Amino acid sequence: MEQQALKQQLEALLLNETVNSSVDPKIVRKNRLGAYAYGRAEDELKAHYKADYIAAATRHQMVKTQLLPLVEAWCEVGINVLLLKGFYQAEFVYEQAAERFYGDVDILIEPEDVVQAKTVAERLGWWVMWERAGSSLRHHVHVDLHLVSSDGQLEVEVHRFPVQSYSPHQTNQRRITGSVWSRAVNLSWKGASGKDIVVKGMHPVDALLVGLILNRSWSQWGVKPHDLLDMRALILRYSVTREDLEKRANELACSRTLELFLNLCNPWEQTLSLGTVPRLHHLLNNLRVRQENGDLAWRRFTRKLGLSAQLCVYVLRVLPAVWHVRRRLRRTQSLNHLLAQMDEPDTIPPLTSIPQEWLSLAVKWASKLVDPRSKGTCVLRSLVLYCAAKQRGETPVFYSGVRRERQGLTGHAWVELKGRPLGKFGDLRAHHLYKVNFRHPLQA
Repeated sequence: MEQQALKQQLEALLLNETVNSSVDPKIVRKNRLGAYAYGRAEDELKAHYKADYIAAATRHQMVKTQLLPLVEAWCEVGINVLLLKGFYQAEFVYEQAAERFYGDVDILIEPEDVVQAKTVAERLGWWVMWERAGSSLRHHVHVDLHLVSSDGQLEVEVHRFPVQSYSPHQTNQRRITGSVWSRAVNLSWKGASGKDIVVKGMHPVDALLVGLILNRSWSQWGVKPHDLLDMRALILRYSVTREDLEKRANELACSRTLELFLNLCNPWEQTLSLGTVPRLHHLLNNLRVRQENGDLAWRRFTRKLGLSAQLCVYVLRVLPAVWHVRRRLRRTQSLNHLLAQMDEPDTIPPLTSIPQEWLSLAVKWASKLVDPRSKGTCVLRSLVLYCAAKQRGETPVFYSGVRRERQGLTGHAWVELKGRPLGKFGDLRAHHLYKVNFRHPLQA
């Protein structure tokens, strides 16, 4: 009941566009709306959210400072860069960029430019965390590259499709992508060098329909707090009408999807239902739009089923190594002594036959199996990954660190290769979040 009351309170805040003392600041901040609330509050309440606004504005400027040299370098070599989603909304649609919270930056480029984009990014010090071309685990997804800035503070996803994909059957995704590129608009942007550069953005109607509605509907059939704000901002800035949206949906053969989404979030009729729809409702919506999205929900389910079966095989294969490391970890009082032993060859059962992109995931689940009552298995997992890297002839570095939180000190362990975190757990900014109190070897 309390959860429902908080949901209604948040919906009222977004629909009425007013912030008063009846709105719980905790729910505002939990939904990343502190900077938005600052622009809608008055007097004492405005002062209450001032720090949120300053933090959001500072972060956006930091993102631009890191992103601009990369985008400018891409443009200089002739790569078309189309900005998507949250960062695009903040920089080019909202009156105040700080009001639109976003996590990573999403960029669409053409497939033939991916190799060159990767080369340029690496030359500028960006780390290629993942690339689709070398992946068997996620070969059919809509993202080509996942880039991380040299300090780990910013992540950039380079897309090949502006809508989701999970299988080789991508007729709809390719059709929509081609149509988006054909209507893309030029945006003038001041580059890192001070010169104006030209990037692209979706046509305002496509930004609303493809960038927001199709992505949100085909992924989860739910509405996030910023969705209504994004729709309003696009409508206000570019005078987008509902008729424009319906006409474009008819052209892209997704009218049913638009209709179902507007039942949940409709700025013209002041309708808003936050969160994901009930499971039955979700299944019915997927059936209604299966022709429009190429039966994406079924393809996502079968993909997960196949990957789960494959993961089980790899978990069983890494289980002996994880069990061996856990037993040795419990028997020793000195982590440094244990790691010194693990520097020796053949310390644990071999892991070199496990594909690198599956290894950390398999180790994660195997660790949970051998130590199900443990709240955290980062030390165990890091030790196994350290040994696996040693078996591959690499030179890993084991780290552990601490940081202070409200409930007290908390610790974390991770492994790095050439200064980059290894494995898909932990934070890419570990060195910034934790004070390192142990490393092995002492000199990398």
